[in-house]
Amino acid sequence: MSKYNKNNYSLSYALQNIGDTFWRTYQDDLLEYAKDQSRKDIIEHIRHDWTERWHMSPNGTQIRIDWAVAIYNHGDWEKSIRTSVPDYKASTLQESVIDPRREYPAAEYRCDNGGYVRSLSELCIANWLYANNIPFDYERAVMFGKTTAHCDFYLPEQNVYIEFWGMTNDENYIQYEQWKKPLYAKYGYKLVSLYPDDLKNLRDQFFRKLALQN
Repeated sequence: MSKYNKNNYSLSYALQNIGDTFWRTYQDDLLEYAKDQSRKDIIEHIRHDWTERWHMSPNGTQIRIDWAVAIYNHGDWEKSIRTSVPDYKASTLQESVIDPRREYPAAEYRCDNGGYVRSLSELCIANWLYANNIPFDYERAVMFGKTTAHCDFYLPEQNVYIEFWGMTNDENYIQYEQWKKPLYAKYGYKLVSLYPDDLKNLRDQFFRKLALQN
């Protein structure tokens, strides 16, 4: 699933990114919103209903909404009703949940253990874990029911997941955090949540939060 880009627009590609189920379920709501984009109540309804049905992330929902608005703005709405929706072919199962962090390449920052992470903050955490002989997996898949997501780090010896919630000024990311964080508790996973301020004293903050999971 790709974010809307006017240079890549085609009706077929837009419908492919929206997906048949989402399109059929919310087509009337989407048209109403496209006509009046001040109707944030419509978007909140769609986000809440889609999340409750499928546990999909708000970021992925917003991508679908943006493509639907693009269809309207390009004057293709009437044509879209007569067009079948192509199957969306995710290259891997891991794409079933759209994580806003994945806009950043994973091979950007090389850790002391030879692996790569997506940000300087994750580099700090990874190097600290490695220096303290704490084994970890990066971006391990985690199942929330039938939905596949990814954590930032997984500690196999402690059976604990670590999420670094770093994009505190990004509205889509905040919605993603609000969607994802409660699922760890719902499905009985141990979670250590780290934030930018925690990096100022990572040792104390990490062990304090880890102790709360025991």
